[in-house]
Amino acid sequence: MRQIFKKTYILLPLSLFFLINCGGAKNPAAPSGAVITINPSSFELTTGSTLSVTYRTAYFTITVYQDSEKTKLMDNIKITIDHVFASPAERYYIQFYHDGERVESPLTVTTDNYGTYVLRVDFLSGGGAAYKGDINVRSGSAFINATFEVKTD
Repeated sequence: MRQIFKKTYILLPLSLFFLINCGGAKNPAAPSGAVITINPSSFELTTGSTLSVTYRTAYFTITVYQDSEKTKLMDNIKITIDHVFASPAERYYIQFYHDGERVESPLTVTTDNYGTYVLRVDFLSGGGAAYKGDINVRSGSAFINATFEVKTD
């Protein structure tokens, strides 16, 4: 009976060690000191006085770097993207897309092998619609936003 307990005391810590160290997160968040960029850093469109309502498309390239010098890209990092006016519902101001489908905000995705993610945004313009808000991107303690504005003249 004592030998069974001895084996259990040895195997249990070893099992926990392998579970913790070998089964890590597949797509971790960015580590402390990481930097996120968004290109373009702001988007502004003046629609004029048109009464017709239409959807337009914009693309934002989000990149995650390991350090502030932006020397090393971070691949397969989990990022979360949100906007106060984003919703997959039809006729909503802003709609995020992932893999060709409208998706909820906040949207959680991973960067590709080059440390980037390209966000497609469809947005309402015309009909007197005017709105402004930020596209926010987070990963770990890293955060950035891009101002998104549609206005009329």
